[in-house]
Amino acid sequence: MEISEKVYRNTVLSEAPAFDGLIFIGVKTTGIFCRPVCPAKTPKFSNVEFYKSAGAAIDAGFRPCLRCRPECTPGTAAWMGTSTVILRALKLINQNIEGNIDLEILGNKLGIPGRHLRRLFKKHLGTTPSSVINTIKLLFAKKLITETGLSMADIAFASGYKSIRNFNYQLKKVYNKPPSALRKGKISTSKPNILHLSFHPPLNFRQITGFLKIRAIPGVEFASNDIYSRSIEIDNMTGFITVSCKNKENTVNLEVEFPDIEKLFYITETVKSLFDLNAPVKNIDDRLKKDKFLGNLVKQNPGIRVPGSFNSFELCIRAIVGQQVSVKGATTIIGRIASKYGKKLNIPNNFGLKNVFPGPEILAISDFEGIGLTKTRISTIKLLSKAVLEDRIIFNPFSDPADLKNALLQIKGIGEWTARYIIMRTVKSPDAFPYSDLGLLKAVSSDGTPVPEKLLKNMAEHWKPWRAYAAMYLWSNL
Repeated sequence: MEISEKVYRNTVLSEAPAFDGLIFIGVKTTGIFCRPVCPAKTPKFSNVEFYKSAGAAIDAGFRPCLRCRPECTPGTAAWMGTSTVILRALKLINQNIEGNIDLEILGNKLGIPGRHLRRLFKKHLGTTPSSVINTIKLLFAKKLITETGLSMADIAFASGYKSIRNFNYQLKKVYNKPPSALRKGKISTSKPNILHLSFHPPLNFRQITGFLKIRAIPGVEFASNDIYSRSIEIDNMTGFITVSCKNKENTVNLEVEFPDIEKLFYITETVKSLFDLNAPVKNIDDRLKKDKFLGNLVKQNPGIRVPGSFNSFELCIRAIVGQQVSVKGATTIIGRIASKYGKKLNIPNNFGLKNVFPGPEILAISDFEGIGLTKTRISTIKLLSKAVLEDRIIFNPFSDPADLKNALLQIKGIGEWTARYIIMRTVKSPDAFPYSDLGLLKAVSSDGTPVPEKLLKNMAEHWKPWRAYAAMYLWSNL
């Protein structure tokens, strides 16, 4: 990766947080690679090399810095928009680090040959898919060693290693130390599963919790200005998560209560998506604030994110229930569904979490008596549930947004607005834009009267490729 000295000093170092996660700096004199935000003394330009990913730096023989901790880097180079395929591939890898991902299988899931995928990784990340997988495991293990009180055995399996022996070998190979030597000071073991998730500042945390708060499902979710908590179910096991924020440290705190330690990485990545922590917010805001209409909104309230979902099926049901009713009304109805059909959460908590949301296998055969839904809505929910069970609709983060949208539109009762809203929040398509939304049509009007859809669509052309973020700015101003 070639960068001139002028760009290095005047851009990368002067705006270090904006480049965090996009560039890694290898220092030849020490054999260590760092983040642009590293507090260590800036090395001479002649002594540094630049890499597009942590994996590429490790491949070149550099060890991760113990001060700036590359394992805490927010985001990934794929967010630069160089390759949609790479972004989808990384999402797929992040869902499966506990398993062995074959290159050809990975390519097939993305619709391209494995050898072409390998070329794309080399081009955009400077390394191979297998190296990326190994680096993800390594850096997550280092993060757990540093931040949690988990045992080394638990950390090994939580990070996707199949044996403690391999875990020890891989970490010592890269860090030149055994894993136990990487843990410094006293760490609380009473709550071992607390992690600190970094983000690109600014983060408008209360915008996200405010958005989630008015949509929180009673008994399943809890949200206040400063805390979000919810029940979760993975592979028929239940638990809950709690998220809070320390803006001064540019971290979000995640506390996990779940019986299977091997799901910790999946939970962490899903929470990052839920709070949109990997978004290149400076790039997004810089683009949108140039727009005549959005400029002031961005300047007044920077750092708005697009909330994702922890349970994509749940969000889809919520979107269907919310058609042509108020947010408050939809919350009441979705709460009844969770209470009547959801599995009980028998874990003590301080947030009133009592249930987990029912899955498609339950709602496909439910009668919905006394819930308050019309026959049309009930039919749509059952059709969607059946489609999910038959794998005609798959809510994978790496799914192609266009394919998912087309699949959703095949369900009677799901129209353009619902489909676009779902892909905006499930597969996190940054350019998804529900242009028929009544709130958006009013938000761009000078007198509060909804403008024609065609006018909004034309305006939104100037907001590409970040129209989902434009929608959030407009909704926040209603």
